[in-house]
Amino acid sequence: MPDRTRPIRKEICLNEQEMNLIHQKMAQLSTRNFGAYARKMLLDGYIIKVDYTEQKKHHRRFIHGRVVGLVPTVENVVLGIQCAPD
Repeated sequence: MPDRTRPIRKEICLNEQEMNLIHQKMAQLSTRNFGAYARKMLLDGYIIKVDYTEQKKHHRRFIHGRVVGLVPTVENVVLGIQCAPD
């Protein structure tokens, strides 16, 4: 086995119903990594999923505006340089 950051291995036995329930809960979090999911649940008992769709939407608008010159840069604001409309 290669050098791992977590060398201790644990195994569990589940029936079909339990495995289906785990897969449903993993799907709610949009994760497919059972090891990471199990480790987080065993250590903390809960996982918080944050919805970043609004932040991503605003970020895309900001990046797009910056590319076409619609959003003034920090340097322009600090130096008082006005952006002329195209």
